[in-house]
Amino acid sequence: MTEIWLDKRNLMSFKVERRRYPRFHVDLPIRIYGIDSFTRHYGRVINASEAGLLVYSPEKMEVGQRLKSRLSFMLDSASNGIEILIEVVWMGLHLNEAWGDYESGVKFLDISPEDKTMLTNFLITIAQEPSRLLGGC
Repeated sequence: MTEIWLDKRNLMSFKVERRRYPRFHVDLPIRIYGIDSFTRHYGRVINASEAGLLVYSPEKMEVGQRLKSRLSFMLDSASNGIEILIEVVWMGLHLNEAWGDYESGVKFLDISPEDKTMLTNFLITIAQEPSRLLGGC
């Protein structure tokens, strides 16, 4: 019989993943728009899942704020853009005053079935071929 010994110090290093969808490291451009305005700004998506994004943005977004967004990426040698209604669920620290980046976690409120399929296919592709982390236009 094999015995397994666990050091109590190592038990503290286990982190239980609570997300329903896996996150994938990416570097993709995103345009973010106010719902009732034409004001827009650009940011970078640093990781993505089927339910949300980690966004670095020069503009500070507030928790609870709902915004329209357009995420761009390459899939099957074609540039794709998908429209997503998002909500800011958390704000991180101001990352770099010189660059002006803020870190925000957003969840998807509304995405069309076609855009959801495109995003899912893109995430499957990068899971299988991590070297294909190409942002679109």
